[in-house]
Amino acid sequence: LWMRPRSGIYALGDVDGNGVDDIVVGTIRYYGIDPPYTIEAVNGANNSLWRYPLEAINNEGRFGIITLNLDDDASLEVVVANGPLLLALDPPDYRFVLLSPHLWPQ
Repeated sequence: LWMRPRSGIYALGDVDGNGVDDIVVGTIRYYGIDPPYTIEAVNGANNSLWRYPLEAINNEGRFGIITLNLDDDASLEVVVANGPLLLALDPPDYRFVLLSPHLWPQ
């Protein structure tokens, strides 16, 4: 149906609370002036809901994204494992909070 200039690992879930699943992608961009690493949510019409820049994405099998409801509201939160960090993104302000800095051995 459509394509995007970024790709990466993804999760599905209703992150904007409208009752329809969205796509959340941990992306790497190899060209351009945008931040090269981001977490981005896209709806089914290919509209970006939000984008959060990251300093790096750990590509050694220690990066993952899931969506789940942590606070019993209408929208799902996004939980990201990025190397030794576990981060959670909670709408509506779309701000990451550090859950645990030492989940895995360095």
